[in-house]
Amino acid sequence: WLIMSALPSSSSSSSSLSLTARLDACVPVDKLDRSRLDDGRPRVVLVSCGSFSPITNMHLQIMEAARDHLETVQGKYHVIGGLLSPVHDAYGKRSLVPAKHRMSMCRLATESSDWIAVSGW
Repeated sequence: WLIMSALPSSSSSSSSLSLTARLDACVPVDKLDRSRLDDGRPRVVLVSCGSFSPITNMHLQIMEAARDHLETVQGKYHVIGGLLSPVHDAYGKRSLVPAKHRMSMCRLATESSDWIAVSGW
């Protein structure tokens, strides 16, 4: 698991806008909850990397459990998004389905999620 610091507030300086533009180019940010950026609590984006060959309900349940733990149990953070990142085809796993198919499976599995996106970055 990787927990990334999230985007700065849109009310910040112009450097925040350039940071947002750079992140948009490599990581999908359309599902980030930008309404929670100015509450004073640290913001995080949960990132899960793996083969996802195939993705399962348990992968998504782990993301939900991690978010619940950070927001409810610890109560210290606001999870404003989640990101699944399938490994590269050269990962070396024998049963690895090609990345384009794993990306498609992940996108289908998360299309109804309002906070988990998929990236091949």
